[in-house]
This record gives sequence, C-alpha cells and structure tokens, in this order.
Amino acid sequence: MSYRSIASIALLLLLPRQAMSSEPGPQDLKRLSIEQLMQIDVTLAARRPEPIATAPTAISVVTGDDIRRAGVTTIADAVTLADGVHVARFNNGTWSVTARGFAAVGANKMLVMISGGEWQPNVRARWLLPRQQTLWGSVARAVRRPTRFEDDIVVRLPNGLVAVSGNEDFRAETVVAAEVGYRVQPAPLLGIDATVFHHAYDRVRSQEAPAGAVPIPLVVGNTLNGTSHGLELGVNLQPFAAWRSHVAYTFLDVSLARDPGSRDVGGLTTEANDPRHVFTLRTSVDLSQRVELDARWRSIGELPHPRVPSYSEAAARLGWHASAHVDLALVGEDLLHAQHAEFNPVAAGFELFQRSIRAVFTARF
Repeated sequence: MSYRSIASIALLLLLPRQAMSSEPGPQDLKRLSIEQLMQIDVTLAARRPEPIATAPTAISVVTGDDIRRAGVTTIADAVTLADGVHVARFNNGTWSVTARGFAAVGANKMLVMISGGEWQPNVRARWLLPRQQTLWGSVARAVRRPTRFEDDIVVRLPNGLVAVSGNEDFRAETVVAAEVGYRVQPAPLLGIDATVFHHAYDRVRSQEAPAGAVPIPLVVGNTLNGTSHGLELGVNLQPFAAWRSHVAYTFLDVSLARDPGSRDVGGLTTEANDPRHVFTLRTSVDLSQRVELDARWRSIGELPHPRVPSYSEAAARLGWHASAHVDLALVGEDLLHAQHAEFNPVAAGFELFQRSIRAVFTARF
C-alpha cells in the first residue's frame, strides 16, 4: 500500500500508483538532457499518457542505463535508485523493501493486488504555473488483501504445539493517502521535485495473544492502526552534457497504535522499523566516449526498534566500452567501512555486510 510511483525502462514496480513509461531506447536516453527527460510520457492510473513534468503524482524515473552504471546486480539494489524507497539487507539474499515506512521482517506495504471487488478511489488535481512549474495534489484509498501468511500460516514448536496460527477472518488492510507536490525546472540543467505526504493505515497486521492463561498460540490479527507522514525531495543536476547527478532526501515519521481491545504482543515494533532520514547521491561522468565513472553515496538514519545504528556508505564504478560488443568494469560497494549492519539483528547478533570490489565482463552477441 505504498504510494511511491516509479517509472522505469528496465524496472517496473507494481505499486498502487503504478506508472508505466513509453520512453525511448536506452541509448537515446543517454543523450537526453534533464529538460528532455521531463517531457517523456508516462501512463498513470488514468490510462492517459502525459509528460513527467506535469504528472500529478510523485515519480522517480530509473532508466536501464542508470541501473547499468550503478553496477547493481539485484532488483532490490536497483530499487534503491528510486527516491523514497528504503532497502535494507537481512543477509546476502533477503531484503526489506519499503516506501514511506513500515519496514519489517514481513514487510507487506509495497505491493498491492488491485481487485475490482474493493473500493479504491483515487482523486488527483494539478495546477500548471508559469516557468515550468507544477503544483499537484492527490487523495487515494487502497487495500492490501490477505495473503496465505495471514490466512493459514502455522508455526509449531519442537513438541508439536502450535505457536502461531493464521486467521481465516483476517480483514484487508486499508490506507488513505494524501499528497501535495511541487515540481519545477528553473533551468535546462536543473530539475527539482518535492512531495509532502500523509498516510493513514487501518486494520494493520498484529500478533494476538489468546484470551486465556495459556500464552499460545498467537493468532494473526488486525488490531493495529498507524500513520506515516513526511517529505521527499529530489534534485536533478546536469552541469555538462557528459555529467549528470541526482540528489534525494526523505524525512519520515511513522507511528503505530493499538485498537481498543487489542491483545497484540508485538509491542508495536514488529510492523515498522524505519529510519527518519535517508539521503542519497549518485553522479555519472563520461570521461570519454569509451570510459565512464560513476559514484553513489547513501546515508541511512538509525532504526529504532530493534536499534540498528545509522550508517553512510559509498559505491563507485569505472567502466570501459572495449568494443561494440564488450564492456569491462571495476565496481566497489560499501567502500567507506570494513563492515556495517542494515536491519534487524539475528540471534547471534547483526548480520554485517563487508566492503567488496569486483570486476565485471559483459559480452553482447
């Protein structure tokens, strides 16, 4: 039930306000200026193509070339290139991927299955101002229908007793999301995008203790409610044709509360563990027609419960187009520190992620 739309060539996330782009090919995109990129058409919920510059929604465009030059190797890592999306690793094969809050071990607010049997209205408006300015706003309601995790999960203890049980009466979670955004391009080399948002969640998943003296089984319930609100800023800067940079900042405040009569034992900590501040910077320079230099920086605020320290990390890539069919690259990840933690600790402590450097060979036939 996240409300961050991402338009992409090589990556399309199925979000409630999904955006689909009819952009040129990757090689054409490399030659477009920021001003030209803002005129690319995207298709939103209204099923009507319109330029990014005037679209009444928050949009991050992540192109196939952005993904290639970032040197990422997984979809989760590619998603980090989008504004407002927080990706945290549990281990080298598991991630928490969220937008606008509610990061958790079983994070479930990113993907929404749209059903014609659910009432999900969406109202948007925009005001086109002089000097390439757009002021827009929206209010929408979305539903996250139950999954098998909520319906029929069964976790047993070694002695066979049921510790956790699903709930056939689990109700769909709902969210009402309000946004106000401002987009401006004060110069051909500069684009600025700002969004203020407030989301109100109801029937949020809980862990209900039984009414009697026996503490098990816990039953999946719907007795939490919560809000997330904050600010997203994105700036595109292209001082020269061969040098392009993007800066993004997100402030996020998430709160959860129990409904009257709730017997939730999660302590309001199992459904949301989010940083208040996320800052990212990526920059790409064409040193020549064959040589590319790319760098990324990310600063992630502290996670409150369980506590995970804040951290900053950097990545870099040096690429060489050896021929029309062969590319070589040297990619470094998490270069600032020998190791760092990103998400919830495990029984033996935090999973720590170490600095890495790898060589990449790409051949096209």
